[in-house]
Amino acid sequence: MIVKLKKGLKVGNSIILDGNKEENLPVFISHAHEDHLPSRKTRAISSSLTREIANIRKGRELIKADERLQEVKVYDAGHVPGAQMISFYINDKKYLYTGDFSVNNTPLINGAKPVKADILIVDATYISSEYIFPDQKEVIKELKDIIQDNDKKIIYIFAYSFGKAQTIASWFDKYKIEYYVDESIYKINKVLNKHGYKLKGKNIGDLRITHKFLKEGSVIIAPFNKRYHVNGNSLKVGVSGWAIQPWFKYQMKLDFALPISDHADHRELLKFIEKVDPLIVFGFQTNKKVFEETIKKELGIYAVGL
Repeated sequence: MIVKLKKGLKVGNSIILDGNKEENLPVFISHAHEDHLPSRKTRAISSSLTREIANIRKGRELIKADERLQEVKVYDAGHVPGAQMISFYINDKKYLYTGDFSVNNTPLINGAKPVKADILIVDATYISSEYIFPDQKEVIKELKDIIQDNDKKIIYIFAYSFGKAQTIASWFDKYKIEYYVDESIYKINKVLNKHGYKLKGKNIGDLRITHKFLKEGSVIIAPFNKRYHVNGNSLKVGVSGWAIQPWFKYQMKLDFALPISDHADHRELLKFIEKVDPLIVFGFQTNKKVFEETIKKELGIYAVGL
């Protein structure tokens, strides 16, 4: 039985997935985003990078855990640096838990590959057919054009400080676009570079203070929560999977909204689930009814929304 907890999931009496430790069960933490981290110091199965990022971002110390489940394996999840999927056996049935995942390769990370399993527990954030994202290279080309067409302005690119910010930075590095990053992003980049990444953005400091001193033509990557601290002669660009929705640009008060996601979209989810070929699939972070109806109709696989 898979139970949705206040935070994370519990699989039988065997493991907690992306949640707080309960009783004496092992915990798996897929990546270092707030909604997947335990709320306190926890002994957990996770990548070394996830442990380090969790500690510097949220003060959530993750201690390396012994793997007590049968035949535990981890795989790249392609969501953010350090993100992992996990497979394990319970009563001779193979489980695969994706956490948040993406199948797309970028200059930053490689996408997730499907793994055969009897029971799949999958992030289905974008299961609705309205979520079909354009090719990331094409969106980056659009972003490059925006920068070139507005070279007399200060260009602010707002993105989540861990994940999307580094994706944009890696594309800029690939195309030799000079850029600055807010100190909150630079702190994460320093850790990533220590682990073998090569992000080149210069530290601009805290944008709430330094925006007053920026020169025209500057390109800055910053978190969304600092989008009101900008120079007057500027352009605000937001990058998110939700940018595919018309409301996002206006609600976030942006000049441009570009749809780049680090999750699998509708088509990618269906293809991934089909290749895993499970007997049953559980979907989380999703519309329960839409998930169940879509999977049953498109793939003929028994589906349960959590």
